[in-house]
Amino acid sequence: MYTKPQKGGKQVGWKAGEHRKLYSRWNSIKSRCYSHSSCHYKYYGGKGITVCDEWRNSFEAFARWALENGFDENAPSYQCTIDRIDGNKGYSPDNCRIVSMAEQANNRCSNVIIYDEGKERTFKRWCLDHDLSYKNAESIYLKTGSLDAVKTLIGKKKRTGTFPGFFEKVQAYCKKNNLTIAGFERLCGIGNGVAAQWGKASAPSMKTVCKIADATGIPATEWLKHD
Repeated sequence: MYTKPQKGGKQVGWKAGEHRKLYSRWNSIKSRCYSHSSCHYKYYGGKGITVCDEWRNSFEAFARWALENGFDENAPSYQCTIDRIDGNKGYSPDNCRIVSMAEQANNRCSNVIIYDEGKERTFKRWCLDHDLSYKNAESIYLKTGSLDAVKTLIGKKKRTGTFPGFFEKVQAYCKKNNLTIAGFERLCGIGNGVAAQWGKASAPSMKTVCKIADATGIPATEWLKHD
């Protein structure tokens, strides 16, 4: 049962007291949906994900719903998350639930049904049929929401190959922006000397590709596209 924070026998604002963690979650949800400066905006607000007016305009309404539906301020973050039931819809009482990270994972790509090439398959089965690393494909799909983006991997990178032309794109970006390769690595937060290896036998991980996309503002699909 929800109890509004008290101080000296008097009610205080919803920002105070024992609900700081929940208030932080509320701010984070609004930020990813409406703040263009948020590093997560393009995966939420940029894709049309919104917060219902009731929650966006009132922390009290959001807090009441969360606490009445099982949100535990004292639980570790991974045991108590706010999950959207339908990943294509926004944050609202009828589309959200309180779950653990393990339960939230069941709402991810492995359970998504793909309709492609006249066939209906799970996303994992689709990846196997196209000889793609499920982990890499899932990373792209979750960040872009686009099967076409995942398709850029088909035939371009096997489990032990490279992304053709990737290092050349890095060089072109550096030339255009007057950067050294070392400067590019610092910009993207990757290790010194790592980028040069992409022109040889190794390939960047999808995590690294996504970091590069975030740092440069160029979509991961463009970095992966082989011209």
